[in-house]
Amino acid sequence: MYWPALDELDEDTVDAAYAMIAQMVEEKHPELNARRGVLGELVTELHAILQGASMAAIEKLRRSISAMELAIDPEQASPAAVDALASNYRIYRRISQKAHGVITVVLDRAGGVNLSKNTTFRARGQLFYVQQQVSVKRPGAQQRGRHDVNSVAMDDGKFSVQVPVVAAAMCDDAMLKRDDELIPGIRPAGFVSAHATSDFVGGAEPQSNADLVQLMQSGAALPGFSGPENIKALVHLLSDDIADIVVLGANDPEMTRDCRDGAISGGGKIDIYLKGRSSELDIAAIQAGLDDPAVRQPGLDVQVKEAEPVKIVVDIHCQRAVDAAAYQLAAANYVNKLPIGVQPRSHQIANALPDPEAVDTVTISGETVVDRTQSALLATVKVHACPASANDIRAG
Repeated sequence: MYWPALDELDEDTVDAAYAMIAQMVEEKHPELNARRGVLGELVTELHAILQGASMAAIEKLRRSISAMELAIDPEQASPAAVDALASNYRIYRRISQKAHGVITVVLDRAGGVNLSKNTTFRARGQLFYVQQQVSVKRPGAQQRGRHDVNSVAMDDGKFSVQVPVVAAAMCDDAMLKRDDELIPGIRPAGFVSAHATSDFVGGAEPQSNADLVQLMQSGAALPGFSGPENIKALVHLLSDDIADIVVLGANDPEMTRDCRDGAISGGGKIDIYLKGRSSELDIAAIQAGLDDPAVRQPGLDVQVKEAEPVKIVVDIHCQRAVDAAAYQLAAANYVNKLPIGVQPRSHQIANALPDPEAVDTVTISGETVVDRTQSALLATVKVHACPASANDIRAG
């Protein structure tokens, strides 16, 4: 159950509770002074604080189960209460797991190297732990323990061994691709290099309250082609890996397929732009589902497309030393999660960073989102030493 921190309680709520409790005691026992002394400090005051905490918990619960309040500020709601509300629409928060995979560690020696579970590697600003202890033995050597792994001789005289690792946190950036380089926290003996053996799996971030609110809004509509929300509900039935949907039709400036004589909208056509959560969407499967004669209205021309990625470059200038990897990750997460058709703003990115007070300026360059067929994308994040300051970060 949610219970607010006592030092964060609203003072007016506690004061009102104190006055009400004191009045009730004095009405019941006029001979007692419920506002002073032991009674005032140990009974009335503590009861007022408890009452204030209870009211804060009740108010948060009320906001969490109100669809109208939830749509205004979803992230301040109680996740458990939002889950209960979403279940009414047969919507459940997607379960996630940490990204994991196998990396290839290259050594300049054949054996005698131990990689314990405390061994860490870093890539894309993410931390990875060795999932299972590895004791490297020479090629062909007898394995005496369950953690023994024989190295493999390489053509250049070096040796390699495969090591399973798991990400420290759940996020999309931990989904390494084949050959992505990893850097050890502390270099093991004989270490030369490390890279991802193959694409990692898992690693999708858990759905936020805002994600569930969006799904509930679509879930409340009857799936079909009668309106934009109904179409969104229909698309959600075909895939649960959709982060955002834009439906364009007659009179929408982005709809150009149904224009007659170059200017007049003729209607009868719908363009649906999608943005996936963590992986490439199967646009062909969704298109086939909408083209099913049992689903699509006769004569209706529907095309499903992925929103065009618009590459954004962000320069973050800091007043003091910061954790560059954390700032890069926060900027990337904010930009990549924006709805279709939304251009990021400098002040919004600054507020999404771990410590906005440390930020001097944020500059956005690169491409620009101009309509509802495009989606902002910060695909890679790199650190650059800018001439102005050693604390400058460039993400792009």
